[in-house]
Amino acid sequence: QAAYAGALVGQANNTTISGCKVTENSSVSALYCAGGLVGYAIGSKISECENHAAVTATHDSEGYAGGIVGFIQVITIKKCINYSSSIEGFYSGFMVGYALGTPTLENNKDESGSGLGEVGYW
Repeated sequence: QAAYAGALVGQANNTTISGCKVTENSSVSALYCAGGLVGYAIGSKISECENHAAVTATHDSEGYAGGIVGFIQVITIKKCINYSSSIEGFYSGFMVGYALGTPTLENNKDESGSGLGEVGYW
């Protein structure tokens, strides 16, 4: 099993991602960092994306699962929507599983009804 996984990419460093959609009947699974789009992101910008995929990070104490990104550091996420009610990890959030530092999160929505917070842990 991969350490980092996303439906789009496992790791994104200083990358811009915009206008992506992960459709229903999809799933993403990783040992540590799993995201609907990106598993692990540093210094990146993600905007106007949406996730419908089930997301699972399997590690017992360090599994980070997010509807958009599993783990983030110095990142901006704007106008993204999560529709998946199946986001599972030790830390789980409808946008981000684990945030290191202070991310910029603006105008993001959860349409899943999962009851998760925007970020699992920061």
